[in-house]
Amino acid sequence: MELASLYDVAVFISNYSIPGFTVLIAYWILRQYLSYRRLAHLPGPTFAAWSNLWLVRTIWNQQSHLDVYEVSKKYGPLARIGPNDVITTDVRLIHRLQAVRSPYTRSNWYRGFRLAPGIDNVLSFTDDNLHTKRRAQLSPSFSLQNQEAIIDSHVARLVGLIRKKYVSNENGTKLMDFAQKVQFFALDMVMDIATGSPFDDLVHDEDRYEYLKNTADSLPTIAMIQYLPWAGKILQTRWIAPLISPSASEYGIGKVVDIATRMVDVRITDQSETQKADMLSTFLSNGITHQEAIYESIVTILGGSDTMAIALRATMLFIMTNPRVYIKLVSEILSLSSSLSHDTIPSASQVRTLPYLQATIKESLRVFPPGTGQMPKVTPTGGETINGIFIPGATNIGSNPWFIMRSQDNFRPDAEIFRPER
Repeated sequence: MELASLYDVAVFISNYSIPGFTVLIAYWILRQYLSYRRLAHLPGPTFAAWSNLWLVRTIWNQQSHLDVYEVSKKYGPLARIGPNDVITTDVRLIHRLQAVRSPYTRSNWYRGFRLAPGIDNVLSFTDDNLHTKRRAQLSPSFSLQNQEAIIDSHVARLVGLIRKKYVSNENGTKLMDFAQKVQFFALDMVMDIATGSPFDDLVHDEDRYEYLKNTADSLPTIAMIQYLPWAGKILQTRWIAPLISPSASEYGIGKVVDIATRMVDVRITDQSETQKADMLSTFLSNGITHQEAIYESIVTILGGSDTMAIALRATMLFIMTNPRVYIKLVSEILSLSSSLSHDTIPSASQVRTLPYLQATIKESLRVFPPGTGQMPKVTPTGGETINGIFIPGATNIGSNPWFIMRSQDNFRPDAEIFRPER
């Protein structure tokens, strides 16, 4: 049954002089009941079947990956986590959801990545054709020849900072927040690759423009809006969006907007600048407009620096807290470094010859995946039967990476254990 829109209900009320509030309440109850009934055959938390507030609460508490993990653990490979949201741990189904020519389409969840009204980026497109086109425009920027040299320069800065300020000696022990330094490293490196203009947080050893603080405060809100489509629509209106969309400023995300805007302006006004080997120049040379390039740069910086910092911190934590792994890994690295001159940073091709290092990195990404978003897709019109269970059309189906990567079916009985040898 397709319910009338709120506008149609309002017209009906005015024509027949029915007490508006009573009708709206009855309409809302009926709508919620029908929404509940269409997926009532799927198991899941009771409250989640009636309201998105279950998801909003768990995201706001920054525990969604753990809460959804428990849902899949309790209710199985296909569970309900919202009135119109289903989570799956079925790897074959996930391959089908994410396939190039999948019958499933991108859901409104992706709209939460839209940073400015009317300007989509590669993450916020819901039209699959537009999304594919934009990916093709962006793909050359991720294979630039100079990226390894840029990464090496920031590795050298990180090592230099540690040696200069944080090496303990006979005069005392010096404490260092390594997690923070890794954030500085990731942000500077991604900013440099994307725009050619890093924040230089590593040089100054501080969150210079309060970007890290600002994003830590705002990301939970962005994630929460993804599960409240009505809230996203309101926030994207022409009256409200200008008040909350990131704009050029001296602090936080606004500083990224400021730098990206200035760098785009320079590329457009100075033709010599268009030859720079960074992602921004590649964006512009592949048919992306001025405004689109600004927001693609911001998305690259937001997503790239955060996930990289998470991956690096998790990997280092697992290495430092597992003496057996640490000893074996150091021995392998020393076997390579003995053939290098002092302070030489190994090349990517040389590092790839270290099998235990590669296994350690992959195992860390398995146990602690940097991205745990569900990335839901929409079932095709008419619905589909999945493992004997019918899922109606226009239902959001997302994946549960935290559970999949820790599943005993996928990674043996010791799946919860960090073990690079697996």
